[in-house]
Amino acid sequence: MSEFARRIVVVGTGYVGLTTGACLASLGHRVICADVDRAKVERLQAGKIDIREPGSRRWSGRCWRRAGSRS
Repeated sequence: MSEFARRIVVVGTGYVGLTTGACLASLGHRVICADVDRAKVERLQAGKIDIREPGSRRWSGRCWRRAGSRS
């Protein structure tokens, strides 16, 4: 982690939370996204995202591969 990188928690993995977390992770920050919806968390852990945005599968996959599977 660089001297400017931070550990960040994003609460909620909807459109805003997940894209914010992915953008911050792409900048080199260590990001954990949390959600109370267990089904949504399980889908994310399986690599499935509910966001329909051009390139979202690519950037989410990149962030997920870098982080590894964490519960």
